[in-house]
Order: sequence, then C-alpha cells, then structure tokens
Amino acid sequence: MYPPFGPIIFQIGPFSLHWYGLIMVVAIVTAAWIASRYVAWHGQESNTIWDMLLWVLIPALIGERLY
Repeated sequence: MYPPFGPIIFQIGPFSLHWYGLIMVVAIVTAAWIASRYVAWHGQESNTIWDMLLWVLIPALIGERLY
C-alpha cells in the first residue's frame, strides 16, 4: 500500500540522522519556544528558558544514555 520507511532519514559518511532523533529535536525546540512565550507573557525574561535548556538538556541526554 505505502512504501515502507526506513529508520534513517539520510546518511552522510558515518553520520546518519534517524527519524526519532529528528522528532526529539523538533519536540525539544517546540517545547522551549512555547515555554519562552509563556514566560514572556507573564512578564519574565524569555531568554532564561533558552539558557536553562542547555542545563537541562545535557544531563537529560547523559541520563538517557546511561539508562
């Protein structure tokens, strides 16, 4: 019916981009954007969310790999 999709979107040498990786990046950026808009709407500085993203994302990725 539909052509089957592989798990890899594209591959350049040893680097390959998987669908789940693309979905994770889009979800993280979208959540941070929504959170920054929410914070700005409540009168706070929205750059704080983007700064916190780095401090949250690195331990989350380390924990993901350790699990």
